[in-house]
Amino acid sequence: MSLQVLTVLVLGVATLWSAVPVGLLLGLDGWTTGMAAAGGAGLGTLLVLSLSDRLRRQPPAAASRAATRSRGLLQRAWTCCGVPGLGLLAPLLIGAPLGAAVGVLLGASVPRLALWLTIGIVLCSAGLTGLATLGSGMLLALAQAATGVLGHDAPTLTLFAAPQGGCQHLWNGQAVLT
Repeated sequence: MSLQVLTVLVLGVATLWSAVPVGLLLGLDGWTTGMAAAGGAGLGTLLVLSLSDRLRRQPPAAASRAATRSRGLLQRAWTCCGVPGLGLLAPLLIGAPLGAAVGVLLGASVPRLALWLTIGIVLCSAGLTGLATLGSGMLLALAQAATGVLGHDAPTLTLFAAPQGGCQHLWNGQAVLT
């Protein structure tokens, strides 16, 4: 396992919002990034769910506050949809491990919570990875198309110029054509 995959896996334990962009920035492909981020979120969730009995007896302050807030999207999802609503929204909004803690404190069944959190993790990691990959691909295609249409003398294109494109950056912000 490479250091990049391990980094994305560890970041996935905390939140998918940080794991997916970091994985793509580290040069991992979309599939590997999504799997590592989802794996990290799943490991963190399993850890929290394995401690569910202890969590119910001695709730930590942050999870207790999050579980007892009368307003908020997760509370409304819990009231409206129960475990499925919490399981689908928690990975996207607060992270799957904290969502698992909130669900346990609200009295959810651990197997049912694990199922819905797993579905939420897979959907969120696939969606975030797809959007991030699509967005970076669109920026690259836009830069290549603009370079081909406008030529190298357009001043805004120096931000996107590749080394083989013929533009070089100077520290003072002016582009020099080669």
